[in-house]
Amino acid sequence: MNSCIECPLFLLVRDLLSEEGEQFYDHNIKRIKETVSIQTGVSVKELESKSRKRNIHQARKIAMKRCRELDITLERIGEAFNRSHSTVMNTIS
Repeated sequence: MNSCIECPLFLLVRDLLSEEGEQFYDHNIKRIKETVSIQTGVSVKELESKSRKRNIHQARKIAMKRCRELDITLERIGEAFNRSHSTVMNTIS
């Protein structure tokens, strides 16, 4: 007997929820970047850059912390800011 995990309906629902989850996180990351950008005067492009200037680093740190407060994974935050998950972990700790 096949388990429920293998039935087509379950797989369809799982895939739809996964896509909605990704869109939810992507949308929130985008909003956080935009909000931090406005509040700090650092552009979204600078937040995503490799720059280590103090003002940019501080703004990026704020944005990363806000993302983590929404339980967004370190990997996803890293992708959004062009960093590794370990860099994100060190930045927000």
